[in-house]
Amino acid sequence: MEEITDILQRKLNGDALSKEEQNRFDMWISSKENKTTFEDYKKIWDVTADVPQILKPDVNTQWNKFKNNINSSATVKKSNIIKLFSAKYSVAAAIIVLLSMVFALKYLSGSNKVYHSASSTLEVTLADNSVVTLNKNSSLYVSKYFNKKQRTVTLQGEALFNVKHDTKHPFIVKTGDNVNVKVLGTVFNVCAYKDNSEIELKVISGKVLFEKNKDRVIVSKDEEAKFNKSTDSFEKVKPLDANTLAWNTHHLKFNNTPINEVANALERYLNKDIVLPEDTENMRYTGEFTNLSEKDIIEVISLAMGWNYKISDTSIIFTVR
Repeated sequence: MEEITDILQRKLNGDALSKEEQNRFDMWISSKENKTTFEDYKKIWDVTADVPQILKPDVNTQWNKFKNNINSSATVKKSNIIKLFSAKYSVAAAIIVLLSMVFALKYLSGSNKVYHSASSTLEVTLADNSVVTLNKNSSLYVSKYFNKKQRTVTLQGEALFNVKHDTKHPFIVKTGDNVNVKVLGTVFNVCAYKDNSEIELKVISGKVLFEKNKDRVIVSKDEEAKFNKSTDSFEKVKPLDANTLAWNTHHLKFNNTPINEVANALERYLNKDIVLPEDTENMRYTGEFTNLSEKDIIEVISLAMGWNYKISDTSIIFTVR
């Protein structure tokens, strides 16, 4: 997996980032400390862009060389950098190398961590022994202060949290939309993908506080709640969907379930658009799937409903025979 420092360097260069790289950058810079550092670093980067080429060092070579020797004893003091910055433009190019070293030393040393899952799920055990399972295309930011001064993480995407109980240090999940989830110790699922119109909280055990500023709801075991981004409000708490954790358990269960709800569950599980035939509003489906492939699931449903189907990279279309 590409290092965050490589992504930051490409960002500073003005290079185009992939969707996955942009998500990792957005997650990293959501930290106030990281944002300030990046803005300061960009100022130096922009200044050195106008320095004559003869005065500019080979930044990429120096950057890579330092990363390869990150465990060496060499350190650079911030006060020295400030003094250098006040010097003439003739030495401005050298500053970027020094800042690269300080930056790499600070953020590659393991003090701040970003966990990212791409095409598969990822399980992470935090310093307090809480376990977080990230769904596909999700990121978790954990600051260097975690389990010392506080237990706060930032999530982009979806994750199942199994939080270690600690009455003195509440566990807080930030979603990047100023919406927080706060617990002492419990099991819950948060879905907060950047492009989604809602942030979803589903509680498997215990009680969870779902809040934005002074607006808040308490969600208990076997309940779920949503925050609507467009209306900036929480929706009513309701019973938990039986297939909430299908992405993690690979188990789907339907019991006389309206077919449109079956389609919604399949869209989440398969990450594809499901198109149903017309006039199916009153149809229901009963069935159970465990660790079956996409094609097997669709084949079973199509046979039970008497439909044909077509599978593409982005959608599954059912049609009447």
